[in-house]
Parts: sequence; structure tokens; C-alpha cells
Amino acid sequence: LVHGLSASPLEVFEVGKSAHARGLTVLGIRLEGHGTRVSDLDIVKPPLWIKSLNEGISCLKQFSGKIVIAGLSLGALVTLRAAENGQGDGIIVMSAPMILRRSVRWAIALAGLFGNRLYRPVSRPKKGIYYPEHSIPALKEMEALARSVTADLARIIQPILIMQSEWDNRASPESGNIIYNGVRSRGRELVIFSRNDRVPHVLTGPDNPLLQEVTERIIRFSLTVGTAH
Repeated sequence: LVHGLSASPLEVFEVGKSAHARGLTVLGIRLEGHGTRVSDLDIVKPPLWIKSLNEGISCLKQFSGKIVIAGLSLGALVTLRAAENGQGDGIIVMSAPMILRRSVRWAIALAGLFGNRLYRPVSRPKKGIYYPEHSIPALKEMEALARSVTADLARIIQPILIMQSEWDNRASPESGNIIYNGVRSRGRELVIFSRNDRVPHVLTGPDNPLLQEVTERIIRFSLTVGTAH
């Protein structure tokens, strides 16, 4: 399980706990520059995020014959890049920011005129999960990674589950269609939650009213990949 930008493995913890209870071996990846201080993200490039995931995959291969990689937001981009490089027997991407909302792109551009930080409100229960600020350099690296990943989607042939939300205020739901139409996977499924569902960007968090459904889809897909021949 791969978390999003400015977050930590705790962002996907509840989903991982539920998957483990159903018999799956689970590992939460900590991407480089996360879980320390936000200034560490200012100097991180995408290859180091990919390296973090590859190290986790190498660890899991000691315990499991088949591996499903599931990523949220930035983690979805890193997951797609790994899949393009032939990693994983199945792929799950959630809230992939292939295209950011226009308001987010404007906020990044405007904040970048005044420094390297974009403030983000973090409630008390989430202070151990997220940085209180976004790194502008890291956001720009994420955008560049999205463009690079989009160009190579046709290299993905593994089964893939794509989940996006129309109510997402960061990633455009059109991102799901870009992935679905770009990959060459025979087994591919696109789930777009409607605006009425009020599913936020963080599909794996307690603020998601359909968290149980998202979790069940992740587990069911993973079990299917694990039993496929």
C-alpha cells in the first residue's frame, strides 16, 4: 500500500489492517521524504519514490508469490510507474492525479510565486499522518511524474482496478478515464464514485462514507489476483 503526497503509511493503515484480517500479507510503504519533515520533500525526485516502492516489493517477495500494488494519489502515480516497469501481478490506483483540478493548479502556481510552501489545514486527529504544509517543489515533481506516467500507460498489461471520485477536490475524475483507456490490461475495471456519494480525495480515510466499499473492492481484487493462474 502506497500513501499520497505529504502523508505517511498511516493514511492507508485501516485498509491494510482490514486486508490483513482477511488473510493478505500487507506492507505499507513510506515514500522518500515523508514521515520526517516537509523540507525533506523539497529535494526529492520521483526516482527516489520509485526506489522506496521497489524496496518494499523486494521485501514482500520473500513472503508472497503474487503481489498487488495499491497506491493513493501520489502513491497511485508511483504504482503506475512500477507497473510500467513490469512490477506487480495486479495494480490498484485510487485518486490518481493524472490531471489536477484547475483550482489546485492555480494554487500551486500562485504559492510558488511567494515561496516553497502551500498551507494545508490538518485536524488534530490527522496531525500524525500529514505534514501541515505542501512542498511546492514536490507538487511540481508530482505533476511531472503524472505527465511521464501518462505517456507510458500502454506498457501496463497487469490486471488493474481504478477508483476515482467526482467529488474529489484535487484530482480530476477524468484521470480515471485516461488510465483506463491508456493501459493494455485485459482485466481492467474503472469505478467512478458520483458527486452524490461525497467520496473525498483520500479514499482510504475515515472521512470517506464509502470506506467499507473501497476496502472490500481492494480486498476482493487482491484475492482474485492471488488465486489467478
